[in-house]
Amino acid sequence: MPPMTTTEDDFDARWDLYGPVHKALRRAHALMLTRLGGADFRGDVSELMRDLRHHLSMAAIHLKDEEEFIHAALEARAPGASARLETQHDHHRDHMRTMEDAISRIEKGEGAELAGRRLYRQFTRFVADDLDHMEEEETAAFPVLCRHFTDEELMGIEQAIVGNLHPEMSGAFA
Repeated sequence: MPPMTTTEDDFDARWDLYGPVHKALRRAHALMLTRLGGADFRGDVSELMRDLRHHLSMAAIHLKDEEEFIHAALEARAPGASARLETQHDHHRDHMRTMEDAISRIEKGEGAELAGRRLYRQFTRFVADDLDHMEEEETAAFPVLCRHFTDEELMGIEQAIVGNLHPEMSGAFA
């Protein structure tokens, strides 16, 4: 009997705990990238900076929830499976700190035009890295989850994440 092989189609039929939230994040990233790209940082961008901070806080919550619920579950059944993802999350946090510094400079009026251009490029790098990261989660980490967890268990992980969210946040992820 030939060895059993697994195809991408096999995983497409499984409970997708990454798909909906990643779709929302991709959309939010694209909208924010468009807004930042069209901003005139010589004018009033206080609303944009407030919205960007909110966007980055949502991204940070997403990282924390993945680590607390998905990575912890992965490590329990496949030790070492989340190590690369954790490193990528640390890199995302570095991006967020750099962007927060730029936001603060813009809000203080410290070379806002130059800081705005830099912030736009920093956010672009953050989005590019996050898009690659989400693709890795969906194509590399998800198959590991599928091999070690039933659909019911994947649903349970997702429900634990949703149950942990503040109501304001769960609406924002919807």
